[in-house]
Amino acid sequence: MNEYMQKTQTPTIFIMSDVMEGKHKPGDLEKYFDPQVLYSPYYTTIMQINAVTKTKMKACLKEIMKKEGACNRNAGDVGLLLDEFHLYSGGDLRHAIMNLQFRSNGGG
Repeated sequence: MNEYMQKTQTPTIFIMSDVMEGKHKPGDLEKYFDPQVLYSPYYTTIMQINAVTKTKMKACLKEIMKKEGACNRNAGDVGLLLDEFHLYSGGDLRHAIMNLQFRSNGGG
């Protein structure tokens, strides 16, 4: 991995996601990447992405449901479902979208 990062000219994205436990500590990333590569301004940019607020997540999920034609529930049920998605996703919109997709396909 380290050799690849030093030789490639193609931007590469590694996603380390642990929303429920909080931010990663440097030691967590150092298990996978040599610290000289990990902290080099030439090879790596580390970005922390904050959790999505409940209001923003619900608005995004409602928009997806509208565009996908998945609004076959009453407003109260949709509100409870979106609250559940936010709670269980820990603010991770990707997780909430996957849950929405799973539920829409009869998974729960």
